[in-house]
Amino acid sequence: MKRILFLILFSGAIAAVAQEVDLVRLGYTKSDIKSEQTGMAASADGKYLAFVFKDKTIKIFDVDAARFIKRFSGDFSDVFDLQLTPDGKLVMLQGHEIIILDWKSEAVLAKFTTAGVITKSSYLSSLNLLAAGQRDGWVSIYDLNTRKEINTFQYKKHHVSALALNPNGKSVAVGVVPILSEFNPLKLFDIKTGNVLAESVKGVYPMAVYNEAGDQLIVSSLNKLGTKTSIFILDGSSLGKVREVDSKAVWGNAIMPYSGKISQNKLLSITASLSFNVYDLQSGGIVFTTKSDGFKLPSYYTLGIGNANPFPLGNSGKFLINSLGNNINQIYDLASNSIVGYFYCDSNDDFAVIARDGRVDGTQEALSKVFLDSPKLSWSYVSRKNLRNGLYT
Repeated sequence: MKRILFLILFSGAIAAVAQEVDLVRLGYTKSDIKSEQTGMAASADGKYLAFVFKDKTIKIFDVDAARFIKRFSGDFSDVFDLQLTPDGKLVMLQGHEIIILDWKSEAVLAKFTTAGVITKSSYLSSLNLLAAGQRDGWVSIYDLNTRKEINTFQYKKHHVSALALNPNGKSVAVGVVPILSEFNPLKLFDIKTGNVLAESVKGVYPMAVYNEAGDQLIVSSLNKLGTKTSIFILDGSSLGKVREVDSKAVWGNAIMPYSGKISQNKLLSITASLSFNVYDLQSGGIVFTTKSDGFKLPSYYTLGIGNANPFPLGNSGKFLINSLGNNINQIYDLASNSIVGYFYCDSNDDFAVIARDGRVDGTQEALSKVFLDSPKLSWSYVSRKNLRNGLYT
């Protein structure tokens, strides 16, 4: 093994400041895979990666060892979100259910049943807290250390569209979408009592995420006509508007962020149309985008539903993302403002790590299935034949 993933994660990079549009894709033929990937997660320290597949396979990858160390089958059908906890547990959210697994022993440690179908989630690895937003505006909070439910309360509307636990672990911001096309405020709830602590101005909010300090809440918003999408910074306690980061006049909600992560004053977000966008919260505007491979216009009644989180890989400044909703996971580097590699895997033994500088690692079977493609290649093209023969290892 050349441990290409390890080298990608801990190699230095030159900072980039201009907006970057990345149209390079790592592809594969769908008939070549055993099963579709339906979820992924990374541990907070970046040491382990988890992948789940449509055929109910769960795989754990050890980054230091550069290999998969666990593969087993689980009792799940349609994973909505996935988390790896600091104490070595795997948390799966699906439908009305939350499952906590010990991935080493494969034992199911706890199951929770929610009042409504899960539509949004928020996780604090530092405190091992999980929040699950649901249909009919239900919100449930869980302490994953004790495996106990802390509280369940309701912001009674059609579904929870935005959800963000404050890093202090004491409050949670909740946005909802009603049955009728109307504006509603974000509400800040006390986790233990369920009391409302603050409200924002009324709006339509499909994403909310706190910065690392918890003093600012970054939200995406859509105007009532669906012709303008905006990113705002709110005060983390009062939910009062601090300033606008970005605003674009577009038809529909396709480029609106549905999920995000804040790091070094940047918002890393995945949109409704499955593009990956990075916003500079200080200077404003988009500084990086993969755009999208197709136009997607979610209906009003599914607005904000979804969790495609960027996962930080320890303190490397790299993030594991899946903006395409398939078996290709991208590695984004904050310092160079670029996609620096790809991680392809299947539910069998196949996996491939492809660095953008041409280095490859993985099984020969996987390397023979993937290929790089782009309408405008700004770097040396690595062909399917070269990947198969391992000429860039």
